[in-house]
Amino acid sequence: MPRPKKPKDNPEVKEESELYIILTDLNKHEDNVKCLVATLEKIPEKSITLDFGRAYTICLFQEYIEDDNDREMMLAICGLLKGFEFKPRKFAVRMWEYKEHAKYYNDFFKGKMSLASIGGMCRREMVRIARELEDKLTIKLAENGGKLGLINDIPKELELPTPRSIPVDEHNTKQDTPSEEIIIDTSDPWKIVITKILPNAVKKITTIYKSNTTDIRIIMVLALIIAANLFGITQYEQGYKSHIDHENKEYITKPQLNDTLEEGQKKQAWIPIIAPCKEVISQGTVSGSVEFPK
Repeated sequence: MPRPKKPKDNPEVKEESELYIILTDLNKHEDNVKCLVATLEKIPEKSITLDFGRAYTICLFQEYIEDDNDREMMLAICGLLKGFEFKPRKFAVRMWEYKEHAKYYNDFFKGKMSLASIGGMCRREMVRIARELEDKLTIKLAENGGKLGLINDIPKELELPTPRSIPVDEHNTKQDTPSEEIIIDTSDPWKIVITKILPNAVKKITTIYKSNTTDIRIIMVLALIIAANLFGITQYEQGYKSHIDHENKEYITKPQLNDTLEEGQKKQAWIPIIAPCKEVISQGTVSGSVEFPK
């Protein structure tokens, strides 16, 4: 992999160092980590394997980038973070996926951004971090005679670091006290629509598109999801009402214990059901359709 070219001579533009150019190009091609090792350790680039270059870069960031957020962001930018590995021409997608994880603890990702803008925003952060890293490495190289001396500390097997865990309370899994608990009345079908269907619909859409776009396709998908769920809710509502009506009708037509003999016989004519009433019990006999309780 050829080393990145330096900018052409221009008296009005400050020429960047070779180290700075390499650091800010690490996100463009995975082989650039080999170039980084060759520059810092003064060894032939052809003798460096890709896995060794990756492991070296990981150790370099862990050793010389002090801020936790900056260090993890640089690992993600370079595709050296577990779950956010390097893929050609997928820088913006990778950083968008990382943003969805890191926004819970890294304030940089809590701001407004889109899939179209996140690549440039992360690129600017990379430049800032790389500039600070370049200064530290330049001092260390001068102290060590032109070599960083990190090469002997690299593990034999490559192991990508994992991103930090998301705080429990950010997952909305914090248990409220009983007095703070909100009880949803699921007997009302439209409350189910508001509390369950709509949030699930939004979650499905953001999973598919992974952006805050207002594309008409999202509106169509949302409409289809809601329509499908509302159809199920309508069926539930009809069944629910039918069940209630049936119970009410049965209660109205069922002879009750406090009914008179005439009321009991009249109700008994509507449905064949064993139904004791007070006069049946008191008389001990009955003619017609009202039966004794067993």
